[in-house]
Amino acid sequence: MNHLPQLILVVDDEKNIRLLFEEELTEVGYNVICAENGEEALTLFKTHHPDLVLLDLKMPGIHGVTVLEKLRETDKQTPVFVVTAHGAGSSLQKSQTEYTIREKNLNIIDYITKPVDLDDLVAKVKKTIGPPKIGQAG
Repeated sequence: MNHLPQLILVVDDEKNIRLLFEEELTEVGYNVICAENGEEALTLFKTHHPDLVLLDLKMPGIHGVTVLEKLRETDKQTPVFVVTAHGAGSSLQKSQTEYTIREKNLNIIDYITKPVDLDDLVAKVKKTIGPPKIGQAG
């Protein structure tokens, strides 16, 4: 029986980050879809039901925490990695965001810090959803 590779939704307003994540994760064997903002992310999430979400917090329009809240209203199980820019914003903003995520029980797996170590990212993805399932006849 064939198994489709796991689907990962990458949400980031920075095109270079989306492309980098997509290229790296596709090369390893995962399927990847990308959203450049929160509205698009919510639509793709509802229509494609990804196995994992990589979610940037600081985006124009809907903030990443709001996107996460909306995702959790309908799905409490899908693993989410929050992507944050190292050194962006004040420590107070960062701690308030982390506090909000914890207090609202938004259930994230981990924080990924930009600039991203791609080997570390792939290792975390594999640990969370398993190695890619490559469609092969058995």
